[in-house]
Amino acid sequence: MANEQHTIEDVSFKIFRVRDNQSLLFSGEIKDNDLSEFVKQPMVKEAVQNFIKQIEYEWSKFKTCKGENMNANAKGLQAYKENQNTLNDKGAKVAETHPIKQIIKPIRFLLPNAKKGEKYEAIIKTDGDEIKKIENVKFAEKEDIGLFFNEEKQLVSGIPNKSGEFKFNVYYRTEANVTRGGEGMLIINPDPRDLWQNNEPDQNLPYPKSHTDSKIINENNICIVAASRRGRSHAHVGSFRDDDFFVGYNDGWSVLVVADGAGSAKLSRIGSKEASHAVGVLISERLKGTSGNELSILISRWDGEKQNVQQKIYSLFQEAIKNAVDTIETTSTRSYSAQSRDMATTLLAVIARKIGDKVFVASFWVGDGAIAAYSPNSEVKIKVLGVPDEGEYAGQTRFLDRAILQDGDGFNKRIKIGLLSDVKAIFLMTDGVSDPKFETDNGLNDPVRWDALWQEIEPILSDEKPDKKLLEWLDFWSPGNHDDRTIAIQWFDKYHGNN
Repeated sequence: MANEQHTIEDVSFKIFRVRDNQSLLFSGEIKDNDLSEFVKQPMVKEAVQNFIKQIEYEWSKFKTCKGENMNANAKGLQAYKENQNTLNDKGAKVAETHPIKQIIKPIRFLLPNAKKGEKYEAIIKTDGDEIKKIENVKFAEKEDIGLFFNEEKQLVSGIPNKSGEFKFNVYYRTEANVTRGGEGMLIINPDPRDLWQNNEPDQNLPYPKSHTDSKIINENNICIVAASRRGRSHAHVGSFRDDDFFVGYNDGWSVLVVADGAGSAKLSRIGSKEASHAVGVLISERLKGTSGNELSILISRWDGEKQNVQQKIYSLFQEAIKNAVDTIETTSTRSYSAQSRDMATTLLAVIARKIGDKVFVASFWVGDGAIAAYSPNSEVKIKVLGVPDEGEYAGQTRFLDRAILQDGDGFNKRIKIGLLSDVKAIFLMTDGVSDPKFETDNGLNDPVRWDALWQEIEPILSDEKPDKKLLEWLDFWSPGNHDDRTIAIQWFDKYHGNN
């Protein structure tokens, strides 16, 4: 089909459009450019391709059947005309040997669509009423496609190992005990993972960034691991990873930061790196030596000094976030001749320290994603350390900018502090992880979902190279969730001597 991509998208557009600019998929209005973007999605295009192929197959069968019936009628009618004027005994015999052929409706055999790699089991459907039993089904492919016919159960079953259109021949016995044959077409849809391409960015693009990054800190009973990888959607279009992170440890203080560059910002991959490192490095410096020790002493007298601790944390985050905003504004202008919004990014940060048998945690949150302390042995298993910023539409969020610094009380509300008991782990993650793992409205507060996540993560943390294993884990499959993924974890098993 010439210009197939354009044709498929055009067909898709016409299928989903109705009069008065309304869409069959939505109750309200939708713009043409929105629908155009929708029909370009790989899964929509693939579905329409299969639809077109099925229609083409049925059309071909219809034309073949119609042609055969018309030819049969034409021969019968011709014989009738040649003999109608001389109908006698001899003519009657001629007419008997040249009857008008009865139009016979072809028997159709149908199988529901299959999906590559998924278990399949189906009964062949047919509109033929003369079939007593199907004796065998053979696929026309020379190579095995993973499907087999069970005569006893009258089932086609197996696990398809290919995708595409596959003709099959059906051998059946009629009520008159005559063996006949027919054919059908089975469509095996591809595994969605096969539709995603892994393309490298244009070598001429400036400011390259690695597709993956990871780090581990394992010293003085401190266990921190972080990993980040490019999402399938970025790999498919050949763009860079927009996520980034910073993790550090010094003088008893842990600092963890994750950032997710805005997909609409052309230099967000730089913004996420600059922001996370600007915050992480400044906080690490401020908590060194005397300043960090003085804050620790205040925290140890928590009941009497909580307000003082709170004020110091507010000032520390104010300075750190200002440093990040200044860095983005300066870097974008001086180094890249761009505007600060071209480096738009979310930012989630945590400061943590072990104080006696408890863990002090302070967090700052701008954008989506998640920060939480996980305590499976406590009455309250999960403490979400902030509130994600959500826009009016799906995929919208808030990004780091100077207006956040000028928000006063609004800025302080983005900060959470606590002295927590029985903490097993602290998590920070971008929405590439939080969306598939906590996709319901109240998912972040659901202890069942956190228990499930921990069951996946805990074996990784016991590995000799947990950072590399975590990087592999980030490649998990979740339909509809293909963004960059970044996660940072500090866990406390070694503090408590637990397994």
